[in-house]
Amino acid sequence: MKFWQHKVAGSSLIETITAMIIISMVFAMAVTIYLNVYKSNGQFRKMQAGLAIDDRWAETQQANDYTEKSWPYETFTLFRLALPAADSKELRVIRFEIRDEDGRLLAERKFLRYVAP
Repeated sequence: MKFWQHKVAGSSLIETITAMIIISMVFAMAVTIYLNVYKSNGQFRKMQAGLAIDDRWAETQQANDYTEKSWPYETFTLFRLALPAADSKELRVIRFEIRDEDGRLLAERKFLRYVAP
């Protein structure tokens, strides 16, 4: 009977749940900070810019529209330029540029395309 009278030191259910809530809140704040730092990184913006160029190039080919145009995005602007290629009326250099709000070049791609007159 003496065995059952001995109290074991431990934590109650409320203390355990409180500790879990505090740990969860700290983890949520850490993830938020990590994502903000990751999104502010230049590599993330360059990756977004490359994907935007790929999408607009596919649309350009599908619509067969090789004129100059621009598309504003949230953090940058995409420009499509159509330039004649080396003394040829049928060949065009389709140049895509992505510039940020300050006008700095983030990404650039060039495509050579045959355009019938």
